[in-house]
Amino acid sequence: MRMPMTLADLAISGVSLSCGHWGIAPRGKPYALDLAIRLSADSGTPASPIDVTAAATNQGRWTVYHTVSCWAGSIGIRLLGPTGEEVYWYNPWILPLCVDVCCGSLDPGKSTVRSIRFDGHLFTGNGMPYEAPDGEYTVLASFGAATQKMGGQPLAVERRATFRWAPKRPRRFRRTRSL
Repeated sequence: MRMPMTLADLAISGVSLSCGHWGIAPRGKPYALDLAIRLSADSGTPASPIDVTAAATNQGRWTVYHTVSCWAGSIGIRLLGPTGEEVYWYNPWILPLCVDVCCGSLDPGKSTVRSIRFDGHLFTGNGMPYEAPDGEYTVLASFGAATQKMGGQPLAVERRATFRWAPKRPRRFRRTRSL
């Protein structure tokens, strides 16, 4: 003889009664991050700087938590020069005296964005300015988060994009014939 199931039996068997679902899990991954980089152009000059925008989106079902830098937001942006070595689009010796904050939350479907402008002004590691040489530059954007405010599973995503830079060229004057 078969006995009717009670609510306790349903709970023990793992069938969920919440939100009107009967053991059906929501679709999609619980944690999924996406990072996109948009460049304003494929090539730039001092007269036409390159705007770089990076957007991290939580495409998962649950909220993730990330550190928020007091001066740079939550998306890291690095730049590699034509030789493949890191170059500084900001003066690394001038940073605000502040503490990064933990933890910013990024709810499902929400994004965080960071933008920079590359205008050809670069800095050495010791803060000396110089003009960016001609060549191909690579933007590296990264975003890290975790499944809990303090700890949890680490989540990270990185993307790259390239653009061509051409510094201003000196004007060439044509020779004229003398009479």
